[in-house]
Amino acid sequence: MMQPQRGSIVVVAVVFATVIQAFSTENSLQEADKITRLPGQPQVNCQQYAGYVTVDEKQGRSLFYYFVEAQTDPASKPLVLWLNGGPGCSSVGGAFIAHGPFQPSGDILLKNDFSWNREANMLYLESPAGVGFSYSANKSFYGFVNDDITDNLKFLQRWFDEFPEYKNRDLFITGQSYAGHYVPQLAQLIIQSKLKFNLKAVAIGNPLLEFNTDANSPAEYWWSHGLISDATFANLTSVCNYSEIFRQEVIRGGPLSPACDAVANQFEREVPGHLINPYDVTLDVCLSSVEAQSFQLRKTVKIDVCIGDEIVTYLNRPDVQEALHARVTNWTICSNGGVLEYDMKDHEILMLPVLGDLVKSGIRVLIYSGDQDSIIPLVSTRTLVNGLAKDLGLQTNVPYRVWVQEKQVAGWTQVYGDTLSYATIRGAGHEAPISQPERSLLLFTSFLRGKPLPKALMLIILANLDFVALDVIGNNYLTWVMDAKIHLKAGNLGKTIKEDNHASSQDRAKTMIFIRRHLDEGLKSEISSQLKLCGETIIKEDMMEQTFSTFHASNVLLQQQSRKRGFIEYNQLISVFLVVEQNNELLMKNHQSRPTRSAPFPEVNAASLEENTTSSRGNNYKRGRGHKRGWWNEKRKNHGVQFHNQVPRYNPGPSFKIANRQKGKAHINTLRNPEEVCHKCGGNGHWARTYRTPKHLVDLYQVSLKEKGVDTNFLDQAKLMDITDTMFDLSGELNTTHLDVSNFIIERENEVYGSE
Repeated sequence: MMQPQRGSIVVVAVVFATVIQAFSTENSLQEADKITRLPGQPQVNCQQYAGYVTVDEKQGRSLFYYFVEAQTDPASKPLVLWLNGGPGCSSVGGAFIAHGPFQPSGDILLKNDFSWNREANMLYLESPAGVGFSYSANKSFYGFVNDDITDNLKFLQRWFDEFPEYKNRDLFITGQSYAGHYVPQLAQLIIQSKLKFNLKAVAIGNPLLEFNTDANSPAEYWWSHGLISDATFANLTSVCNYSEIFRQEVIRGGPLSPACDAVANQFEREVPGHLINPYDVTLDVCLSSVEAQSFQLRKTVKIDVCIGDEIVTYLNRPDVQEALHARVTNWTICSNGGVLEYDMKDHEILMLPVLGDLVKSGIRVLIYSGDQDSIIPLVSTRTLVNGLAKDLGLQTNVPYRVWVQEKQVAGWTQVYGDTLSYATIRGAGHEAPISQPERSLLLFTSFLRGKPLPKALMLIILANLDFVALDVIGNNYLTWVMDAKIHLKAGNLGKTIKEDNHASSQDRAKTMIFIRRHLDEGLKSEISSQLKLCGETIIKEDMMEQTFSTFHASNVLLQQQSRKRGFIEYNQLISVFLVVEQNNELLMKNHQSRPTRSAPFPEVNAASLEENTTSSRGNNYKRGRGHKRGWWNEKRKNHGVQFHNQVPRYNPGPSFKIANRQKGKAHINTLRNPEEVCHKCGGNGHWARTYRTPKHLVDLYQVSLKEKGVDTNFLDQAKLMDITDTMFDLSGELNTTHLDVSNFIIERENEVYGSE
């Protein structure tokens, strides 16, 4: 038998030790960047990380990141890199303002119900150095910043070394505004570098793609939305357009020509920058000192809209910066002018050829627009995407149509081939997730899954579809399943009913609620009997015993008779009780009804007991014809029309006198219009022999009276005569008549059925 050589063993041991050390280093870096808890944050189940990745050791450049795992099943969800625009605006700011898991509110963080980490693992990168918490030890870097995104590629390489479990995960690169430059260039660099990143697609919102078209389209948008006059629109299109104003004042850094200065002044009079938010023309402006830069039209670089003092205050708190593992920094939303100096000529770099290369490489591209943004409005973006599709020779797979969210138009979309898509988000501004978070999340989810946006036609079909609940026996099971699938898929919940799905807990809860609403009541009870309570299985016997224990004392007889029936299935017991309840309600309604066109009877209450404590002459002491002094004529007490359920006036005899001696006078209380229960139907207030109760209900009532004399008390004159108190309450004489389960059960060949 051959023995292994000593040298081979040593080599294997060294390699193994090296691998263990590398793994240990990666794990320690992760743990060092792990966020225990952000100050004021609510409880969440997802992990958070934040820290620095060095991209240039010689110059001392490090980029800051904030990474939050998916809320559910992060091991199977894709990785999404988010880049804010500006240029020079913070992606961490984008996380806390737009689609991250939290949003600042005073001293605390509120949970964002429409966070994008519901569908993906979100990685927010602050770039270039000088933006947000990112920095360069060599300050000369800040003096001339351009579109070079080499640092971003180095960041990804080294971040994957720290988080190797995400290296082979599906990668999506997303951003907005000036990220229309960052995102395509980074994606192109990844392809050219032949790095083994599993890049799938890119998505950009309201992107800067072609300077001349994008810079001049706001004039058309302002005019079409009534913000500027015809004369101003004509001057912006023929005398001096906005792209020329930008070149003269920002790119060249010089004063405006007289013609352009006149046009700019005319525009500012009609659209005052301090009153109109160009990033969302439907919103009111915020005039705080932090956001003032967002509303200047001239003499500054256009940046992404900022959210205000709350996020700045929060991210500048020492305890927050410590929790984020950030250097002590004066954090700002956008770092322009005072910190970074950009090469504004990069604005004129064309991005359409870069996007074309991505499409040819099989990378899916989604371009979307918030339709209330006037900085880079949809009119230019839609035109550019149409032109790109034409240049690439892509056919329209999905013609321009509406897409919907919860039965409302959420925007419009068009798809070219299998790789290029365009969509608008109705009611959204430059940063769509701020003003339309739910619609933005739906668009984002469809983008990740490569699925088309929901069609309005499906909603029309569903609106006319009669979705019948699944019955107890299951006779309509096949049609019910088909209807359920259609409805759930239309609501983007189809994944929740597949085996081994990775749907979020929110979507699963929505599906459970939807299905529960379309189940028979008896079936709901049958299903609930199979659930677990506090880890213990609930059996049918426990459910039935718990039901019996909730009976009121007045329904003991019903409980006893239900036990004697020996129900085996819980849904049978509940079905019988439902029938009992329905019939009891019908009897009670009939009991309270009165014949058509009959006069209402006086209410039986204390007001009907006329007691005069100051005079011996009450209503029965009258003078005139037909009235004598003293007591009312006893001989007339039974004269007149007799009512079936109304006791006429009667003369209280000696046994009914109330010995109330006040001022030396005897006083008598009389009762008006007492009512008694009809012995045929249980109702009251109708004429003799003219009850209108349906015969089957009368039969039910008569059956309920058999051997239940104790439970049924009729209001009878003889009983009333025994009352001797000065004041008395009729409610004690009007006991409720109860029905029990035997009244609604028919026995057929030893089987138990509920009566219909």
